[in-house]
Amino acid sequence: MSPQRYFRLESPTQTKQDAILQAQSGEVWGREARGSHLLCVKAYRGSLPGDRRGIDFATRVLPERGAGTPYEARWYYPQTPGTMLRTRDTIDYAAIPAEVINRQP
Repeated sequence: MSPQRYFRLESPTQTKQDAILQAQSGEVWGREARGSHLLCVKAYRGSLPGDRRGIDFATRVLPERGAGTPYEARWYYPQTPGTMLRTRDTIDYAAIPAEVINRQP
């Protein structure tokens, strides 16, 4: 299976520092969606539009079926196979392995 393409737009939850860490670690991390208690990596399907800042990434981990929208993908820890638990500063995150290209230098 070839990797699928996804992207995240630069935002208060996808900062320049986050992009650097993701490119260096080869992982994309996420927390709970608003109003949820489930750890989740969220992204848009496809490639980052050329005029926008953010990250492009490819992963072999398939997003959760039936989650998100036709434009959005979600990976939930621990239910989505291939997701991992990561902890930084006592905060838990869902994570997926990915080849990340930083487009928010």
